[in-house]
Amino acid sequence: MVMAILQVGPPELTQALGDLLKAFFPAGTEQEISIELGTYSEGERQGIVCRINGAIEHRADLNRGQDPKRLSRVALLKCLQDLQPGKKLPWGILTGIRPTKIVHRLLDRGMGGQEAAEVLARDYLIQPDKIDLALEVAGLQRQYLLQPGEASKLVNVYVGIPFCPSRCAYCSFPSVIGKGMEIRVYLKVLEQEITALGRALADRGISVQTIYVGGGTPSILSAEELANLLHRCLDHLVSDKTVELTVEAGRPDTLDRAKLRVMAEAGVGRLSINPQTMVQHTLERIGRNHSPDQVREAFWLARECGFDNINMDIILGLPGETISDVMFTLKEISRLRPDSLTVHALALKRASNLRGRTDAMTDESTQGLQMQDAAEKTARGLGMRPYYLYRQKQIFNNLENVGYAKAGKESVYNIQIMEERQTVFGAGAGAASKIVNPADWSLTNFQHPKSPEAYYKRWQESLEERLQLLDRLLGH
Repeated sequence: MVMAILQVGPPELTQALGDLLKAFFPAGTEQEISIELGTYSEGERQGIVCRINGAIEHRADLNRGQDPKRLSRVALLKCLQDLQPGKKLPWGILTGIRPTKIVHRLLDRGMGGQEAAEVLARDYLIQPDKIDLALEVAGLQRQYLLQPGEASKLVNVYVGIPFCPSRCAYCSFPSVIGKGMEIRVYLKVLEQEITALGRALADRGISVQTIYVGGGTPSILSAEELANLLHRCLDHLVSDKTVELTVEAGRPDTLDRAKLRVMAEAGVGRLSINPQTMVQHTLERIGRNHSPDQVREAFWLARECGFDNINMDIILGLPGETISDVMFTLKEISRLRPDSLTVHALALKRASNLRGRTDAMTDESTQGLQMQDAAEKTARGLGMRPYYLYRQKQIFNNLENVGYAKAGKESVYNIQIMEERQTVFGAGAGAASKIVNPADWSLTNFQHPKSPEAYYKRWQESLEERLQLLDRLLGH
């Protein structure tokens, strides 16, 4: 894609436009256009003006309280839609990953659903079906969002296991292929951090609402290692305020009866078993060292061990997959009848092995929308509702990731991590923390070093930094 941007107004107006242009012109598009973006003033009217190729023009009046950057995006997108009539961006000018945060802000102001929908259409150019989705998700989430006073007393904890049996082609997570001694050394330090975090929170009168053990692949641990880790969490993080303990098993080939029994006995209430696809040749293509039969076996074994809240992940847009492949995967998952289904659209991240491969994305013309529609119908047919969503850059067909769940089976952690109204402490290499100020829902991000070796040296210093900020925000 070749573009010439002719800047007429303040430079800050053009800073937020790159992602919007990439969304409108997918990778591989060859089109040269001239864009002029600036301000205008006519009597008492002021605003943003955008022109494409000197002919197509749209203006956006700059009223009191309006964000010039948002108006710049509105004017640009309207021009682009005139340039290519019929092409729409489902999420309008939004390229960020959390559309529902905007909805919650509107609802916080006392708006009803219809009024909020009008704002989303007018000010963000979001298409009607996505507005309906965002409103439905936000409406379900409201019961889980805490008021500022409550949010200051409850946090969530992410426990990271950065080891995998192999690296998936689409993955950009800084995981490594774990070995016995390496994992044991890592767990020793991680358990020290969990102990220190739990004591620090207890000293401040703060409880842990949810715990999410993710990765990597936590189930790569042995049954004994898993038991020790979970009991460390039970001893130092869990209280009568804890409502959810999730383990992302991920790879079905890493699960066995002993590990599942350990998790069940430790009180793990939510388990993820993620096939991504049930098509064997796709699994081989993306580096998943398991078969569809192993997915089925792991699922039924988990049911035998008492798990009544099992999530499954799938990915739309995997290399070479067609709508018929996705339909096959959905049919197989329907037979298992999981309690929640997370539908991801493939995102080509810089660190993934798929980045730059010619087979990396399924044809985007119509297949993505068909796949997403089929996934939604399957989830709703299983009695599930959408309860959280997020987006990513370079995402397949400019779609979104949606979590569906049966009533009462929603992941509270997933809602909190996406809506960012509660502090999340990350423990482990590469784990991120979000310290939220409940006064205005602003947040500060921290991240542990990605390599285990660097994490060993920094975790204590990092924990102290996070606790000091939390103390300042809460007045401790």
